[in-house]
Amino acid sequence: MAQRHDQQQWQDLLEQQAISGLSGAAFCRQQQIDVSQFYYHKAQRHKAATVNNGVSAFLRAQVTHHSASPNKVDDSRHALRLQYGSSELILPVSTSPGWIAELMVALT
Repeated sequence: MAQRHDQQQWQDLLEQQAISGLSGAAFCRQQQIDVSQFYYHKAQRHKAATVNNGVSAFLRAQVTHHSASPNKVDDSRHALRLQYGSSELILPVSTSPGWIAELMVALT
């Protein structure tokens, strides 16, 4: 029989998945969670965030530099720039995706 989770448990699971770096499906297999329930609650969380904030939880990304040799990236000259309103965060391209996921969870 499937285990039932309350809203706080789903919130915790969604945050754990974001931090884990695993895909939703892989995380569900690891935690023995019904994948359709996981994505249902993930969509509900996104919907609630959009309604509560009046803006989409997604941000626009824009390429500002094209490299002729994508395999020869000089990290000292390239950065990941995240902008939201008047705020800006600049990170080295070597920043761990897991760390960025943790940051995004902490900011929501």
